[in-house]
Amino acid sequence: MKSHEEYNDKLMIKIDWLSFTVQKSMTPKGVIEYFGMDIEEFKEEVRGLNGYRKQYTHRVNGNNGLIRVLYDGQMGMGVHVDVSGSAIHHFFEAFENKLTCDTPFGEKALQLPEDFDFQNKENIVVLLLAYIRRIAKFTRIDVALDDFASFFTLGEINALVENKQMVTKFRTYKRVVESSVSDSTIKGETIYVGSNKSDAFIRIYNKALEQKMDDMDWIRWEIQLRNSRSEAFVDMLLSDELKPVPFASAAVSLLAGFLRFIELDNANRSRCSTCKKWLEFIASASALRLSVPKKEASIDTKLEWIQRQVMPTLAGLIYAYDGDFEKIMGDFTMQFYRNSYEAQKMFKEAYKRLMEITEKDSEENGQYGNGIE
Repeated sequence: MKSHEEYNDKLMIKIDWLSFTVQKSMTPKGVIEYFGMDIEEFKEEVRGLNGYRKQYTHRVNGNNGLIRVLYDGQMGMGVHVDVSGSAIHHFFEAFENKLTCDTPFGEKALQLPEDFDFQNKENIVVLLLAYIRRIAKFTRIDVALDDFASFFTLGEINALVENKQMVTKFRTYKRVVESSVSDSTIKGETIYVGSNKSDAFIRIYNKALEQKMDDMDWIRWEIQLRNSRSEAFVDMLLSDELKPVPFASAAVSLLAGFLRFIELDNANRSRCSTCKKWLEFIASASALRLSVPKKEASIDTKLEWIQRQVMPTLAGLIYAYDGDFEKIMGDFTMQFYRNSYEAQKMFKEAYKRLMEITEKDSEENGQYGNGIE
């Protein structure tokens, strides 16, 4: 059997959704600033949602991520905040920046509570949960456990269920397969354990298929906790705020408590021994460190970084060299291939998409005749 350390780069656990309702008397602007964000980044929408008459939204990561702040509801509804998985990095980054201060030595440092057990950045993520708990009640937390080691395929999980080898507290189970009409190839596959209307729910799906990554193994286990379940989970993590319970240990213990896979070695299924492969998966996942949210690389994030960090200096150089780009930039081809293979691939795919759009526009212009040959 492999050691847990050998699976560290093949398993990953992270927070994939946060929702909470601020019960203290705070304005939307006050809530946004409490977490280190700027209301100027947010857009005031025309209408609200879910019983709230108004909302602010902030889209990040190329519009894939969303932070939503709902307000102006009925008496007692407070201010509600939703942070989607792709926006968690921005939410955490803003909070971390809020904790950052200048030192007398001209460097940056984090202002943390006295005696805070800061062994790794995981504790700052948990500290963020503590800051939320001080002013709000959690209404939803999604935990994503990514398996790149192929512990279980969805086919194996389904076979175990069909063979009565899953013991669970949930009453329902559903498998959904999405296929192409033209050639019947599988486009998506998901297993649901429990009801998505309940306070606890498990979703297992082929993330590689969803992301159209045919050359890799990637199964995602999602634990969705709502209302009292999400509150209880945070209480478990923060039983001692100065020394929080390891996130993975707490989250995976929930998963193991909700279901287990067994060997059929006893007539009483509740007394059957646990499948060794499941034990290995749970032990390996429990030993993980929480993945600290970080911004996913994209064309938009690269451009955002250039505009924020590089553009002032670049503008100065352009001015100093009277617009001589060759002098400033040097050999563009050589500079391009200094990027990592993944970054080169990202840029090339973006260029390909741009050319496809340009070609389509050119065809339409030619079709309708714009006088340009």
